[in-house]
Amino acid sequence: MQCHMIKQNIIMVPTISLKSYPSLKVACIWLFFYRWMLEKGFAGEDLLEDGADLLVKIHQETEDYSVLDLLFDFNDGGLMDEDFNQEGAEFADAYYDDTSVFSKKYGSYLQDYSGLDLDLLEGAKEQSYYYIQFSDQNYEKVKGLLDQRYQQFLKFQEN
Repeated sequence: MQCHMIKQNIIMVPTISLKSYPSLKVACIWLFFYRWMLEKGFAGEDLLEDGADLLVKIHQETEDYSVLDLLFDFNDGGLMDEDFNQEGAEFADAYYDDTSVFSKKYGSYLQDYSGLDLDLLEGAKEQSYYYIQFSDQNYEKVKGLLDQRYQQFLKFQEN
């Protein structure tokens, strides 16, 4: 199971359907990012209008519905700029693109994520961000990093 980032206004797209592995809580780096973006209120207009009921399910924090479910039910497994409001899309573009002025100065998401000490899936045979467990404990670590980078992004924009 691998996920790959591609550019061309698409932030990330999985190479396989993670829905075919419902028993695994696989993270593939972008699920943490997407959850954080939604919690920060950066959802795009379409999701706010057409998927409001799905957002409610996410915020109820039950095992019945997750960010992974939302990603596939509403976003067809990939994220694009229009999936976020303007503020969220600007941050995502600057932080995901390792060639942006912002990420060159502060670090890109992939660089930062790779440096975190996150729990792997049970039985993972190698240390790789492809095998990170999608858990609240791991999310809190990623969230702290994202909060820090977002504050830096706000200051960066002021200059």
